[in-house]
Amino acid sequence: MPIERALTMIDARGNVLWDVDPSVGARDFGARVIDGVESVTVPLTAGIAVNSFIWTVHEGIWRVGTVSESHTVVGGAGSTAQVVVCPQSVAVGSGVTQLTAAFDLTIGAPAVRFGTLIALPTLMTRGDSLAYLMAGTLTGLVGVLTINMWRVG
Repeated sequence: MPIERALTMIDARGNVLWDVDPSVGARDFGARVIDGVESVTVPLTAGIAVNSFIWTVHEGIWRVGTVSESHTVVGGAGSTAQVVVCPQSVAVGSGVTQLTAAFDLTIGAPAVRFGTLIALPTLMTRGDSLAYLMAGTLTGLVGVLTINMWRVG
């Protein structure tokens, strides 16, 4: 739905705090467009790292919004993928899982599935990272893992 009306918030000194421009959307005081969604796609192949950081918060408060997985070739025995949030300098293996269950990458291909988020997804602030964890035998696996993060503050 397009924005039909402009709105500008100004402080007592006349400085623009934020505004909504129908042609661009919401902008902050520096005229930067405020986009409330970031998306990261990670290739799922036998050659990728078993776990890795994939995104770090620079500003604002974020949370995982949606996670999907699609593959055209299944992984080997017990292959799974999970999304975790790692506060500050926490190792990937010690991150907080964001899905109620890891994706089973042995489900017949082609497959496209959306994960179920935990009841209260972890809020991420400056310096927190998003990561993935893989397990099992990845031999033969071909697909992608896509994570959308939503800005909540």
